Amino acid sequence: MANEYYTMVRHDAIALMERAGSQRVLEIGCGAGNTLKYLRQQGYAGFVAGVELEPGCHEAAQAACDSFFPGDVEQLQLLELGSYHAVLLLDVIEHLVHPFDVVKAAAGLLNPGGYLVLSFPNIRNFAVLKQLVLEGLWDYRDSGILDRGHLRFFTRKSFLAAMAKACPMLELEALQTKPNRHTMLVRALSRLPWIGDFFCCQFLVKYRLVAATTP
Repeated sequence: MANEYYTMVRHDAIALMERAGSQRVLEIGCGAGNTLKYLRQQGYAGFVAGVELEPGCHEAAQAACDSFFPGDVEQLQLLELGSYHAVLLLDVIEHLVHPFDVVKAAAGLLNPGGYLVLSFPNIRNFAVLKQLVLEGLWDYRDSGILDRGHLRFFTRKSFLAAMAKACPMLELEALQTKPNRHTMLVRALSRLPWIGDFFCCQFLVKYRLVAATTP
């Protein structure tokens, strides 16, 4: 479990969250639970719960969480996991067979006015398109946008359209881009209209529950 993928604290997602010590937070795909541990230590949450599939993370995640649910999120009965002020789905939906069924179920866990923070990779990325168009390659790798475990691929537009259809009870409140590289030029390019998406490797979004969900 030395893999940084499972142990890092997601400060980029935390930047979209509200600091309220009474919050109940659920992270789906919590890895070793370090993001949840940080949220509680820094006064963002008073109760944290996690869901994680990877067996090598279970012991650490259970120690970090007030409630821990091991297993495949697509097999768990999510509506039985309680109610929360915030649900995190970070680098998860691209690994799922039916991603928006899971997002809709996660929305059903939110208290009135609660919010969901989600991240997903951007397939409309220059590095991916260059490889496909100029080199004729679509090669999976151990990590990144073409991670071997990715089952679904999204652009900004396709994700937002799918969310609007699957989860009309959620309203987009924030969208942030993560540039390919943290250089001044790439950061500037990633913020430009239309062409910005080509220099973005990941999107982070925050959705607010504005209407009651139907189980």
